Amino acid sequence: MEIYTLTDEKRRKILSKLKYHQIQTLSDFTMYEVKSEMITNNFIAASDWHLVDIQEDPF
Repeated sequence: MEIYTLTDEKRRKILSKLKYHQIQTLSDFTMYEVKSEMITNNFIAASDWHLVDIQEDPF
């Protein structure tokens, strides 16, 4: 997914041409992509474990 940085002015100009439902759909998609990226990155970081030691409680 390519990310384009828009100025506030350009963003407002684009959004002013969209209907409410279109803005909501765009927002939902953007949030889904951001959350998906965060979850993926957190999963990758959390799955990089190395076993260091095992200790058993004899009782």
